[in-house]
Amino acid sequence: MEEKKFFDAFPTLQLNKELTGIFAESVVYHISMNSKRTCVKIYIKFNRLIGRDVLTKIEAEMKRQIKPFFAMEVHIIERFELSSLHNAETILEQYKDSILFELKRKNMIEFQLFREAKINVKNENEVEFILKDNFVSREYSEELKIAIEDMFLNRFSMETKVLFKYIELDESRHSKEAEYKINQMVEEISKRVIEARKQEANEENNEGAVEAEQPKKAPEAPKTAKKQGQFKSFDNKGGFRAKRSDNPDVVYGRDILEDTITLDTVIHEMGEIVFRGQAINVESRELRSGKFIMSMDITDFTDSITVKLFLNPEHHEEIKGDIKKGGFYKIKGVTTIDKFSGELSIASVVGIVKIQDFREKRMDMAMEKRVELHCHTKMSELDGLADAKALVMQAADWGHPALAITDHGVVQ
Repeated sequence: MEEKKFFDAFPTLQLNKELTGIFAESVVYHISMNSKRTCVKIYIKFNRLIGRDVLTKIEAEMKRQIKPFFAMEVHIIERFELSSLHNAETILEQYKDSILFELKRKNMIEFQLFREAKINVKNENEVEFILKDNFVSREYSEELKIAIEDMFLNRFSMETKVLFKYIELDESRHSKEAEYKINQMVEEISKRVIEARKQEANEENNEGAVEAEQPKKAPEAPKTAKKQGQFKSFDNKGGFRAKRSDNPDVVYGRDILEDTITLDTVIHEMGEIVFRGQAINVESRELRSGKFIMSMDITDFTDSITVKLFLNPEHHEEIKGDIKKGGFYKIKGVTTIDKFSGELSIASVVGIVKIQDFREKRMDMAMEKRVELHCHTKMSELDGLADAKALVMQAADWGHPALAITDHGVVQ
């Protein structure tokens, strides 16, 4: 394609003032799409360094705002054409936060190695990483080398050779703790991989068992949605449409294939959005017409929003058991100002899908575990919310040998 300024290529894209300034001088020189139309790659040239965190925000906005990209993965492939003042040393210094952001999303071990490495630029073409001599450093340094060399070649057109120097571990407490944290991280990642593989194997076995139990029959014309193993989902006008998905996790409407956005970015009516979160409150009440309104307060831990469904009695009965307080859901609907509360909310819901808890579990990576000596529970007068049992279980999960509960003005 012919090279175009970014906003000439995407004239309908609306960005805030800061992002508009960043992309004003960038140039789009190629766009490619896969045959299944599930992924689009946009190749852009910049004349200054732009962090990967910024590009990730733009990818999400392009997917949300530009109609052909709605159901696609959008990837920006960046290339930098910088002045001669930039070399490997200045790039590693000014682009370090962006590299860390990218490595953290890709591989936590590479992220940890890069963050803790001492980096020396020996000459224009050689960069030396000084790492502590342990199993993790030697095992994963080659992957880090490939990532850094590819970045310099593809983004900056620099052929750079990454070298590693391993230094003996000293016996300081700091070094022991750093190694312990990395080993804990490796163990945690390995555990997740094993669990994911087990889950995949179980799903495959279950699918095979179902196929074996059900002999093949000539296809019959469906009589009702219920006989096809489907339930009905409903729009806000009281009409119904059959569930349009074989995904058993869909509890209302259709399956949702699009990526989610975070609720802290939803600050006004912005049309249809997809987000995920935990239901912190679910209420249903009957209207005078005999229909039900189901109201869900959803948080994704960046912000919260209310989702409303209008249902016939039989339809409310069918889905109320699948939508519960504490559950995690992916939701697609339209942002609108509620005419009763005046608050931004979600209506015209297209789909609700049950998902797994997406919160990252906190771990105590310290080699020597602490003992918390000042814990308040909900029994403290106006000074505590936690349940004693939950505190003890959390301490045990982190490997803490004990804790002290120091409630005061206690309710008892």
